[in-house]
Amino acid sequence: MIKKVYVTNGSAQNGKDSFSEFLKRYISVYKYSSIDLVKEMFETIGINKDNKTEKKRKLWSDTKDMLTQYDDIPFKDILSIVEDFKNNKIETKVLLIDIREPEEIARAVETFGAETILIRNPNVRKIESNHADANVENYEYDYIIENDGTLEQLNKVAKMFCYDIIYGEHISKKYKPFVLRCSNY
Repeated sequence: MIKKVYVTNGSAQNGKDSFSEFLKRYISVYKYSSIDLVKEMFETIGINKDNKTEKKRKLWSDTKDMLTQYDDIPFKDILSIVEDFKNNKIETKVLLIDIREPEEIARAVETFGAETILIRNPNVRKIESNHADANVENYEYDYIIENDGTLEQLNKVAKMFCYDIIYGEHISKKYKPFVLRCSNY
């Protein structure tokens, strides 16, 4: 039975959520973010998680850093999600975890056996207001999805990723990173 963990990353508005939604058309997916716990905390005091401003992004990033320094709370939260996934309490074949920080990505790869995906869009302005968003590209990813085309092309890339990489696993690791360019589909 296929049970795969992927760490996904990319600046805001680069297509992570769209890629996830398209991937769900072809395989069962559960998506979680390393910042979800922090966002939920702020929701309880009335700070809405939907209107993502740079000010909020910095608040979330700084709070996540403090919770990490205090007792590694965000990583423990992710660990519980991965354990639920691996123990079939989350009944999907793929777990996508959004993580921004390169050191946390490396830790997730080592701890969970995750593979990594960077999704980037050359038409979207990079966010520099916090270190988490500013350092998105500072990691050597297994797969890079160049979201330089239409939504229909991104859907085709998600379908190809599902059948050729998740199910097929015939892409050689010697091609790291393996780049999928939407404009080619």
